[in-house]
Amino acid sequence: MLTAVSAKRVKGRAHLVVGFDAVMEKGEKISIVTETIDSLAASTSGKDKKIIAGAAVGGLIVGAIKDGGKGAAIGTVIGAAAGTGAVLIMKGDEVEMPRGALLAITVTK
Repeated sequence: MLTAVSAKRVKGRAHLVVGFDAVMEKGEKISIVTETIDSLAASTSGKDKKIIAGAAVGGLIVGAIKDGGKGAAIGTVIGAAAGTGAVLIMKGDEVEMPRGALLAITVTK
């Protein structure tokens, strides 16, 4: 493993870079050089936007029911703030390479 960066909150996607420098054949270690396998976690910005928008709509509905137009405006702001808070405390997705995964590598030397 050459690089392993864990997901962060809001910005900073997980990143994993793997390369190989040896293989075992019949109990003997053979030195090799391979191209690296570089994996970057998917962006969660679309999911984040949906969470904030959903919370804003929820606030709008509750505010409108409680206090009409003014309540809808206040509820939208409060809902959006709550959704933003939820997004800020969640980390992004991690890069996964499960045990036994089959990898296609190119030996360069």
